[in-house]
Amino acid sequence: SITRGQETDLPISVSLGYFDPLGDYRHAVSESRLLAGASERRADFEVAAMIEASEAQGASDALLADAWVMRETIAFSLPPSALALEPADVVTVSLNGRQADYRITAIEDSEGRRLEAVRTEASVYDRPSGPIRRRAPAPVPSYGPPVAAFLDLPLLRGDEVEHAPYFAAFARPWPGTVALYRSVSGGAQTRVGGASAPATLGALTEDLSPGPIGRWDRGGTVAVRLAGGALQSRTEIDVLGGANVAAIERADGRWEVLQFQAANLFGASLYRLTGLLRGQAGTEAEADSVHLAGARIVFLGPAVSQIDLSLDQRGLPYDWLFGPEGLSLGDPAFQTRTLSFQGIGLRPYRPAHLKAEQSGDDIRLTWIRRTRRGGDGWGSSEPPLSEESERYEVDVLSGGSVLRTYTTNAPTLLYPLSDQQADFGPSGAPAGFQVSIAQVSATFGRGPALTAAVSA
Repeated sequence: SITRGQETDLPISVSLGYFDPLGDYRHAVSESRLLAGASERRADFEVAAMIEASEAQGASDALLADAWVMRETIAFSLPPSALALEPADVVTVSLNGRQADYRITAIEDSEGRRLEAVRTEASVYDRPSGPIRRRAPAPVPSYGPPVAAFLDLPLLRGDEVEHAPYFAAFARPWPGTVALYRSVSGGAQTRVGGASAPATLGALTEDLSPGPIGRWDRGGTVAVRLAGGALQSRTEIDVLGGANVAAIERADGRWEVLQFQAANLFGASLYRLTGLLRGQAGTEAEADSVHLAGARIVFLGPAVSQIDLSLDQRGLPYDWLFGPEGLSLGDPAFQTRTLSFQGIGLRPYRPAHLKAEQSGDDIRLTWIRRTRRGGDGWGSSEPPLSEESERYEVDVLSGGSVLRTYTTNAPTLLYPLSDQQADFGPSGAPAGFQVSIAQVSATFGRGPALTAAVSA
């Protein structure tokens, strides 16, 4: 008797899981599938063996073909004289002029021998013809030295680590991660952060002169060439909410923080930035000189991250080693810089709105305190102090020389006539004498000073 299995009971596809020795011994899967058929079944096999891709594909092809060949089973009887036959033997059966090979799967011995077998075809197990498919080994990654920037910045959102500097990196091709290590005078390196994505870095292509502070600069422009990435324009309300922030490095290593509204592409990787807000986040002092063409600019975003640095390590010189993740620290792609950071996030802001009025023969000075944290809220009459105590140092100047220094705990100071006469002579302070006022932090020291001529 011959039985033929239903098509819907047979697999339409077969997959074979294995380990590929030419693919770093990773797990791989080869699959064979019939192009047509009513079956929706599939068969999955796993072998704990290392097989080349061409061999695995041939095996999955053979498994699928064999499954369809074996859909035909046969049962027949032979006399006891056929004792030499055993399970797994292949016999050729001729029936009604049709000849086919069958593999014996079961034998039952009694008065005769009853055998069961499945159809088999030797050609199914032939090795695949044609060229052997081989997977080329993965190339060894090779990366050049990344471009990196270390930024000592003020607080931008208010939730950052106050004293910690920032790190940004760019490389083409990007290595996946640029690792950053810190050491003391060539000692053991400690991993302190890195960059998991390329930052948007560039350089000025034109000089940038000082501009207005505390209001929109509608006439000033910044022309930059990007190493990579792209910029986009934002609305005024978005910019006032913290969008489109960049930092420009001065020749002395200090950074001015500015914002821009429009970014217009005018050449390959060339942008002109307009609608500027200069000297943001208390960096008015860094905006008071010309930024020369070639000065570095870093666009601040998620790819710019803070470095792990404790407060006690602020101001100390360290060796900073950075390079592609995965390479040895001695690889030529790693670079070292020796830098120290002041912790500009701790620096008090410069006071504003200095006023002077005559109080009898004395002069009273008043000014407005600014805060580096939480000062954008309108719900209270006084912004938070953000320092351990309120303290100012006021210098009286003449020709750039300091004549005397006062310390006060409030944003007001009385300059008595007796001190004026001691500083300037019997007639007292002349019209247009200068004072310099700086808020003092117990941790950072003096912040940037407000210097102005006084006429009471």
